[in-house]
Amino acid sequence: MVQVTVPAAAAAALAAAREPIEVRDESGKRLGYFLPPVLHQRLLHEWAQRHVTPAEVAAARTEPGGCSLAEVWARLGCG
Repeated sequence: MVQVTVPAAAAAALAAAREPIEVRDESGKRLGYFLPPVLHQRLLHEWAQRHVTPAEVAAARTEPGGCSLAEVWARLGCG
């Protein structure tokens, strides 16, 4: 993910957001949208509930295999 550092005044406005914000440049061109973390999390949760059934979650939990976090780190060369 690309990170962008914004001036303090913009950061304060974004931090105080309780709803989506349309972000525009000084000429008025739309750059994109900002979602506050709480709203982003809620939207992801709602999406998952519509696309993954409780039965699918239960089935995934009982599938054999998988690996520990330590094994993932080792495979990535981080551990």
